[in-house]
Amino acid sequence: MGNTVNKETVVTNENVKVKTIIPQKKYNILILGLNGSGKTTLLYHNFIPEWTNITSYMEPTISYHYEEIKWINGRLGFWDLSGNPLMRNIWPLIYRNVKVNAILYIINIMDISDECISENNSLISLLLNDECLQTSCIVLVFNTFNEVHNIQENLKNDMLIKYKIEDLINHYGNRIHYLFVDCKNCKMDKGWIQLMQQISYYF
Repeated sequence: MGNTVNKETVVTNENVKVKTIIPQKKYNILILGLNGSGKTTLLYHNFIPEWTNITSYMEPTISYHYEEIKWINGRLGFWDLSGNPLMRNIWPLIYRNVKVNAILYIINIMDISDECISENNSLISLLLNDECLQTSCIVLVFNTFNEVHNIQENLKNDMLIKYKIEDLINHYGNRIHYLFVDCKNCKMDKGWIQLMQQISYYF
């Protein structure tokens, strides 16, 4: 379907010309995480220009949001899926029926409860080991809800330990990445820009 080449016939006074139209490539990025982690904020504050100046509180996503934007050599489709436990059955319905190039898994670093960390680790493991996602890049986005330089290093290190980042990298290699960033203001962050470049290798 993605490789179909369309042809357009152009009729002139002298002859008939056939013009080949190469359809744009389409890439899909899932934005996943628990409720309130910052998924919708990341999508609408950084990829949808009309929302750049909106800072009001966003209601939790009930099911999902889908937005599509132009990219360098095609289009990016962003799937912002609800983190509500009752709605997480949507996740596999999407990624088992749509070619997923990358997953942005958002983590609220302010929620350090054992329950939250355990739930996140379990979901991350499921995603990394799902047979439908073996060619997908998975990025753990630690949402700081503040300027990154204001976050103490010991908190960052604690997050890396609790989420077993070193073990994940050793086991999954380049499929796994991580970044500390403020989800409502990350598009100018150097680390974020570099990350998007890394993700593009999976396109």
